[in-house]
Amino acid sequence: MQITILTTSFPRFDGDFAGNFILKYARELSRLDCNVRSVAPHDLQEDPAMDLGGVKIERFKYFFPPGWQMAAYGGGIANRMKRNWLTALQMPFFLVAFLSAALRSAWKSDLLHAHWTISGLVGVAVKALTGRPLVVTLWGSDMLLLNIPMVRPLFNILVSGADAVVCESSQFKDRLTGLGFPAGKISVIPNGIDLEMFAARDKLQARERLGLALDKTILLTAGRLEPEKGQKYLLEALPEVFRNNENAVCVLVGDGQSRGELEALGERLGIGRRLILAGQRDHREMPLWLSAADIFVLPSLSEGNPNIVREASACGLSVVASGVGGLPEMVRDGVDGLLVPAGDVPALARAVLSLIQDPELRQRFSQNARDRALESQWTWEAQARALKEVYRRVLDKRHKPAEGNSPS
Repeated sequence: MQITILTTSFPRFDGDFAGNFILKYARELSRLDCNVRSVAPHDLQEDPAMDLGGVKIERFKYFFPPGWQMAAYGGGIANRMKRNWLTALQMPFFLVAFLSAALRSAWKSDLLHAHWTISGLVGVAVKALTGRPLVVTLWGSDMLLLNIPMVRPLFNILVSGADAVVCESSQFKDRLTGLGFPAGKISVIPNGIDLEMFAARDKLQARERLGLALDKTILLTAGRLEPEKGQKYLLEALPEVFRNNENAVCVLVGDGQSRGELEALGERLGIGRRLILAGQRDHREMPLWLSAADIFVLPSLSEGNPNIVREASACGLSVVASGVGGLPEMVRDGVDGLLVPAGDVPALARAVLSLIQDPELRQRFSQNARDRALESQWTWEAQARALKEVYRRVLDKRHKPAEGNSPS
């Protein structure tokens, strides 16, 4: 089975967060006897020697000099365009280069698999030109686009042009079917995790390696520092948390456009000394950060199915999260974590304090989270097998003789 993956984000070096889940899928598909090629944007941080585990990669350049390329990576195309209007000027060049690279690869493939809306629209065009069947995976950021009425026609083109659509949560599927998209075309396949990599390690040793205090209660959040991730509300909840617990500190892992604002907010709230902005970290280091923490907090205003929550659960962390997007499917309220309304600072503070002040409850949630991760088999191999089955159904349907034309 020859597969071409079309994506606007793909790891550029070992440990890169950008599209790392796409590489995980691609590697597992390669182990399942698929010949996988990925088409992704070029970036100067690319390491040509990176081990791709048998996956081929074609990175397309879309602007010259390459050092001026600004459409991809760095939080994604939408965030790039919000931060710098010049990004929009590069998009026509980006799309033409993407389409050209995708066409070259499509002729060598049995099937195209596009990730995110822009890649999906390129895939629809390539399908029209080559006849290759198309699978499209939509992620949480794509669900946000459904809130923009003028973008809705693009989804009509995308879903009608695709042979199958994959999304990461039943909540997203329900949203699509509620808008009239055919349920039979949509499959739900959550992301996988590496259960060997993401397993609880010795807490004190993890803290020593990361230079964190050994005797503190550590709250951890991780992800892009962007307004929709809601870190502002966590910081606003911390004065109440810290007033009731002198031993607690909060660590933010990640980087983004909100970093300066969050640092300034921490100073205004008088919590700067108990707030650690650790910056962007290698993905391979995340099991250490999760093992070093006591509670994981995700105060997002909107989400899809963030993999960091499954990774936190696999490391045995109790979770406090906003009840948005696919999070209610990932965090069982009162069983392995607590859900709070998005943007509700008092509720967030109460939930965090309840876990700090009740170690037995925290331990029970932690054990339930780890048990669920192991029982659910959230592995990349299992999810890749489910994805390959989608491919097989699409190809079988494509090759099935039309009714009335079957051989006698």
